[in-house]
Amino acid sequence: MNTNFPFGIQELEGVAYRTDYDLRQHQATSGKSLEYFDEETKQKFIPHVVEPSAGVDRTVLALICEAYAEDTAPDEKGRKNPGSFCAFIRAWHRQVRGISLLKIKNSS
Repeated sequence: MNTNFPFGIQELEGVAYRTDYDLRQHQATSGKSLEYFDEETKQKFIPHVVEPSAGVDRTVLALICEAYAEDTAPDEKGRKNPGSFCAFIRAWHRQVRGISLLKIKNSS
């Protein structure tokens, strides 16, 4: 699965087709049979493995890139002053501030 980062399209989650290599290696080193018996064909075989891999680091990077925005709010003199912020951090800050105020109000 790919996503569009500011620096280009990159892989967010990969899928690796591992064939039966891993299970064959495990079977060889452990000495235990990992074969599957198919009742229809009456044959034994080692299943193939499809391994999805998703990383937390790329997921967080995608969230930060998606939330990044430039704010061009004017300053006191009316000049546009570009700044940047992450939308979810502002939303999180509002929630924490609201929860804190509720706790203060209820505890008094």
